[in-house]
Amino acid sequence: MIRTRSILKSAVATALFGAALWAPAAQASITSVIDFNNISPLNLNGNESVNFGDYKLTAKASAIAQYLGLDSVAGSGMTINANTEACTVLACPAGNSQYYAGINDGSVDFTSAFNDFQISSLNFAFVGPVAGLPDGSYGQLVLTGTKVGGGIITAARNFAGQNGNGDFAFDHWDLGADWAKQHLTSLSITSCIFSGNSCINSLDELAGNQAQFAIDDLQLTTVPEPGSIALLMLGAAGMGLASRRRRAAK
Repeated sequence: MIRTRSILKSAVATALFGAALWAPAAQASITSVIDFNNISPLNLNGNESVNFGDYKLTAKASAIAQYLGLDSVAGSGMTINANTEACTVLACPAGNSQYYAGINDGSVDFTSAFNDFQISSLNFAFVGPVAGLPDGSYGQLVLTGTKVGGGIITAARNFAGQNGNGDFAFDHWDLGADWAKQHLTSLSITSCIFSGNSCINSLDELAGNQAQFAIDDLQLTTVPEPGSIALLMLGAAGMGLASRRRRAAK
C-alpha cells in the first residue's frame, strides 16, 4: 500500500509539473485570418455550414423566412469574386479577392471548435440589391457576440459609400479593446437598412431583402484552456500508474 501511494504521489506530481510546463504554450494565442480565398464557391441556404479550420460558418435565413419555415430554401449567403454571375444584378462591392456576402436579409454565425475565441477586426461593405444606386451608406453592419460565461456584446457601424467608379467600397473595422478582450462562444453578423431614424431588419420591421453585406479578412483568435492540458497530463499519469501496478503484480 505504501509503495502504491508513493507511485500515485509521484504520478500526480509529474502531471502537475508537466501541466505547469505546458501552461505557457497552452495560453499562447492562435490567430487566424479568414479571407475566403482558398475555398470553392459557396451558395448557402439557411442553417447550412462550412468549416474554416477550427471555425464553423453557418448561414442564417432572414427573420421572415425563419418565421415561415423556409430556412432550407432561402438563399442566405454566398462567396463573391470578380467572376460571380450574381454581380450582374447585385451591386457587388469593389475588390478582386473572394469574400462572403450575406444576402436577402440573412445573417451568418461563427463558432469555434474551442468554444472560446476573440475577434479584433474585419473588412466589410454594402452589397446593393441592384446596380446604379446613388452614393450613400444605406445601412449598418451589426455584430452580436455571445460571451463565455453569459452575456451579450453588440456593435454597429455604417457602411462605406462608393468609390470613384461608383462601386461600393470596403471599409476596415478595428473593433478596439472592448471587443478584442472579449472571449466569445459565438458571433453573429448581420446588417440593417436605414428607414427614417431607424435601422431595420427584423420580423417586425422587414428590410425587403435589401439588408445585404460583404465581409472579408476576419481576424479571429483562440486561446486553448490550460486546464485541458492539465487534464490530459493527469490522464496520462493515471495510465502510467495502472501500467506500473500491472508490472508490480507480475
